[in-house]
Amino acid sequence: MRIAVIVHRLGPYHVARLNALAQRCEVTVLELTGMDKTYAWDKVSEGCHFERVTLFDSLDTDAELRRRLPLELKRSLGRARPEAVAAPGWGFAGALAALDWCLQNRVPAILMTESQATDHPRSGYKERLKALVVGRYSAALVGGQTSADYATALGMPRERIFAGYDVVDNRHFTEGAARARADQGLRQAIGLPPRYWLASNRFVPPKNLPMLLKAYARYRGQAGEGAPALVLLGDGPLKPELLALRRSLGLESQVLMPGFAQYQSLPAYYGLASAFVHVSTVEPWGLVINEAMAAGLPVLCSNACGCFPDLLLEGRTGLGFDPRDEDALVGALAELGGMDTAALESMGRAGQAHIAGWSPDRFGESMAGAAQAALAQPRPGWPRLSGLFLRALARAL
Repeated sequence: MRIAVIVHRLGPYHVARLNALAQRCEVTVLELTGMDKTYAWDKVSEGCHFERVTLFDSLDTDAELRRRLPLELKRSLGRARPEAVAAPGWGFAGALAALDWCLQNRVPAILMTESQATDHPRSGYKERLKALVVGRYSAALVGGQTSADYATALGMPRERIFAGYDVVDNRHFTEGAARARADQGLRQAIGLPPRYWLASNRFVPPKNLPMLLKAYARYRGQAGEGAPALVLLGDGPLKPELLALRRSLGLESQVLMPGFAQYQSLPAYYGLASAFVHVSTVEPWGLVINEAMAAGLPVLCSNACGCFPDLLLEGRTGLGFDPRDEDALVGALAELGGMDTAALESMGRAGQAHIAGWSPDRFGESMAGAAQAALAQPRPGWPRLSGLFLRALARAL
């Protein structure tokens, strides 16, 4: 079986998933752009056990992608000659162009999605448009429960929905964290405090970081100097605002902001932390929770995250809270801060055991299952769509 999988840009977390799929079938990955401005990852150049086709070296704007992408993507699919095509989402030019190609060539399309009904306010006419598009896919690979519910609501039959889209290379984080803990000089070498909680995000509004700083300041006022430090790992447009807020709250020595860390460096930050905190108000999944659990950390997780019902076992793998309620966040931080080392380590071990069920192998198995289900369905068609119409539909969705 030959499957083409479309990704916007091949990131470190894609590789383990796609390698697991490549153990089960022939895989061609169509990478839309080799570089972009959204993530500062180093370009992945090794360890890929699948065919990789990069359509453009660099496309930095959505407008440029919408204009140039559809024709080149269709040409690339024609050269790859897949038996099934997996495309991410329904609301961007690449996914719609791939779906259009599939329907014209009677090749089943697999929807890859982690969207939840609660991510954003939903418009009736847009939901009807989405349902029309989703109805043309033959199967779906979703993140977990909430994205399965949303795909079902949009018309995808439940028996053709497979979970396991959102996984990471658990071994990378488990083994890397263990090495970091065993390295007596590493903490001082990378400038980390003796005891801290970690948050790792892009610095953008949905990550809710201003509330985290305010809640942490309140918690620290209650707990005193014995409170763990807070390390905010990442970068983004809100960095100046966060630096100013940190200063105004008097947290410059308690809140560290070391910047963006490349994939190879991440396990050390997880491994030397005592817990992980994630406070997003909008988060279709939250791969950082996978990473933290694989590293053996207890997690404090917003209940807005798509991963929440699947990964957060309350009181066992971590603690949940409402990210729009600052008092609730302060209370959750206080509960976390009140746990002794043995309790935190026990919770971390439970999380590590639980996340083992969300591995790259699960992605491989689920994608292969979705492909088999898709191949068993009748092949719907639709009129050939122009690039102009595809771009308009992408904007509408």
